[in-house]
Amino acid sequence: MHLFLYVFYTCMLCALAPPVLRYTHRALFIRPTRTIMTSSLQDFAKAGLTAIYTADAEHFDAAFNAFVSPNAEIHINEQKLSRDDFRARVRKNEMTQSVHVEFPNAIEVPRKQEEGAAAGPEEGLVGMFYKVTRALKIRVRVSPMQNIEEVTLQARIEQDPSVQADEAGDQRRLTFMWATAINFRPPINFNPAAHAVHT
Repeated sequence: MHLFLYVFYTCMLCALAPPVLRYTHRALFIRPTRTIMTSSLQDFAKAGLTAIYTADAEHFDAAFNAFVSPNAEIHINEQKLSRDDFRARVRKNEMTQSVHVEFPNAIEVPRKQEEGAAAGPEEGLVGMFYKVTRALKIRVRVSPMQNIEEVTLQARIEQDPSVQADEAGDQRRLTFMWATAINFRPPINFNPAAHAVHT
């Protein structure tokens, strides 16, 4: 009886399954759309940006080189920046105590793979809005001063044959970015008690 039910449901699943399903003599499996060890475009971009903004001096170069292509084309506020200029812009300076990066919104458009090509790390476009909050070592009363950067970004992520692949065979890097960014310091509340809510 169990064997009959197994064969019945297997046949039904094969009949209704989308093309990505394949049946073998051993088992029914789903062909992956990306390799298990690699991340989606969004996750790759988020991890790379977080790493370059938050890395300390010892680990910054490794984080930057693992994310930004040696030949990346970078535009911020309609100004073309060299790779070194972008490196200096995102690197933590001596006055920074800590950095927090958040990504309220992000979308991705994977590049279509050729028919019959082996599944591999996703390449394509990423659009996102992210916010970088830097807590400075300068304090006003008990709270550190902050610097906030808000960025709207469109980036292209693709395999870069000029770099060494990681352990999963992933050579993806950020090869192009167009960003609109603003920097500001939030107002300092010198009298927090005056704004406290009393119940």
